[in-house]
Amino acid sequence: MNVAPPPLILTAQTGGVLRLTLNRPQARNALSSELMGAILATLEGAGMSRFQVLSAATRTPGEFMAKVKPAERRFGTVSVGARADLILSAANPLDDLATLQKPLGVAANGRWYDAAALQGLLDGVAAQYRAVAETR
Repeated sequence: MNVAPPPLILTAQTGGVLRLTLNRPQARNALSSELMGAILATLEGAGMSRFQVLSAATRTPGEFMAKVKPAERRFGTVSVGARADLILSAANPLDDLATLQKPLGVAANGRWYDAAALQGLLDGVAAQYRAVAETR
């Protein structure tokens, strides 16, 4: 008998406010491509346009941080003086948000990481998590 895995995102709506709860306690809710994709899909499924979802994941946090930490370098927009963190995807995320789960490359903090370099970084983080888990 196959049992479906529990959902990555639990949702509840109260008084017009949608609450998302990350549901990966075994991974301490660490963000992963799969979890980020589930968050974006849940927001879209709740009625947000893809543009609104992308803004909620990029521009809006950048605007919030600019207010909270005005001395920090700006991010979340492609503009002069802002931190240049960009994702290269195979398709337009305004057509399909899932394309962001498999980036072709990422520019972050002035460095370019192709897909192989990104996988190497992910593998390194996974190895660190495994090493810590084995000591507990």
